[in-house]
Amino acid sequence: MNLAQQRAFGVVLNYLSIGVSAAAAFVYVPVMLHVLGVRGFGLYQTIGSFAAYMTILDAGLGVTLTRYYAWEKAKGASQKQLAGLVGMVLKVYGMLDIAVVLLGAFFYSSVTLFFGASFSPEELESARIMLILVTINTAITIPGNAFNAVINAEERFVFSRLLSVVRGILQPLAIILTILVSPSAVSAVVALLVVNCLYILANALYAKLELGVKISMGRWNPALLKEMMKFSLYVLFSLIFDQIFWRTGQVIIASWLGSAAVATYSVATTIVNAYILFSSTIFVVFVPKLTQMVAKGSSRRKLSELFAQVGRVQALLVSLIVTAFIIFGRQFIALWAGPEHAIAYWVVLCFMFGMYVPLIQNLGAGILQAMNAQKFKTVIYLLLALVNVALSIPAVRYFGYLGCSLVSMLCLWVGTGPIINWYYSRRLGLDIRMFFRRVARPIIASWALCLVFFLLFSSIPTSENWGILTIEVLIYVAVFSASAWAWVLEAEEKRALARIFGRRKRLVDSAAIPGTAYSASSLDSEDPSQGEDA
Repeated sequence: MNLAQQRAFGVVLNYLSIGVSAAAAFVYVPVMLHVLGVRGFGLYQTIGSFAAYMTILDAGLGVTLTRYYAWEKAKGASQKQLAGLVGMVLKVYGMLDIAVVLLGAFFYSSVTLFFGASFSPEELESARIMLILVTINTAITIPGNAFNAVINAEERFVFSRLLSVVRGILQPLAIILTILVSPSAVSAVVALLVVNCLYILANALYAKLELGVKISMGRWNPALLKEMMKFSLYVLFSLIFDQIFWRTGQVIIASWLGSAAVATYSVATTIVNAYILFSSTIFVVFVPKLTQMVAKGSSRRKLSELFAQVGRVQALLVSLIVTAFIIFGRQFIALWAGPEHAIAYWVVLCFMFGMYVPLIQNLGAGILQAMNAQKFKTVIYLLLALVNVALSIPAVRYFGYLGCSLVSMLCLWVGTGPIINWYYSRRLGLDIRMFFRRVARPIIASWALCLVFFLLFSSIPTSENWGILTIEVLIYVAVFSASAWAWVLEAEEKRALARIFGRRKRLVDSAAIPGTAYSASSLDSEDPSQGEDA
């Protein structure tokens, strides 16, 4: 399978993987709420926040290794040099594992400080045991990321995404079976640990046996290591930003409102996580290609064209998810988690609106990584994250869950709106005006359709029935897809979709927009530099 096919099938399989993971989460969350109770599920989610903090100690080396492995390979590095690169990263990972153990020990000793006023003695003891388990899990996961990074750098997306599908099935299945036998939050963490170890082992075996990846623990390359650490530092700050936005809210809520309150907030963040994952899969697949394009001197025009072309697809996808949730979200939450979690609807909408523009533009993050130009965005995001924490504490005290999510939404609007787009335009030379011209049509069409359906379904009495809700959602998705095909997608985009699904002969040219300068091959050309401007 060539690289173009790997990318195309990688996108499809990534959506399948995310779909399986999201579907599994939507199955096991109500099961966990039923088996563990609201407080037990809240405890599980709270400790999950601490686990996420520890994964920050990966320091972005997984993304960094993918970037530099692809870069060095594009520059013609030998197998020996690549083996030395992998070995050097594994040495750094070994040192980071020491930091993981120290951080885990700090969290363990601070459980009473953080939650003594809101957790019961039994919950405090369970939290300590779970922190030991998540520390072990993180210490295994961090060096294991190296193998997945190399697989992505080699653009073996089919294996990587298929393995993700398998993990997406095994993880919730293991959790459900384990808590049915031993109903406790601790048991759920044990199940996660086992599945994660199997996932890392499979990646390591594939990298070793199929790709022939070698590891050399020889001498350090100080110059390359310094450059990688500088790149990794900005990725690390981005990870810190992500964790502050998506995890600190749970910790603040747990501290002020207790573990039961975290359960309702976690219902919202489960939906938000699925929203982000579904909207980010194309970005993951295109990072190696972007790196190769930059390494081979691609023009800013070509990068801008790819940015806008992927942005159009992203605009449709993100708009479909947001508008569908606006129309059907209330019914879904009532059926899935229970009417007592109704406020989660508004929490989800706050995060969805806050992430709307950055998810449409998420390929921009890949361009920043490929160009090693993340400093400005990282600093802005980190400052906004700190402001978010400072404002979230009083917001939770006075306005509860919704106050926390509103603060996050405002911070996201500020950071991902005019500031970052100014940087894309003035400092990186990307054509942002062209980008928004290109994505305007899908956005306007999506929201116009949303308005029609919202008014239509508002006049129909809602039914608390899974079958009726499923039919309504399927009707909306079908109408949305047909409308996008008829009035939004260009001929080149239809060709790309036809190629992905193997329908090469059924190319649709009738809906082409005159004057477009984008070719169907631009999304999957194997030679990033082919046809570049001087």
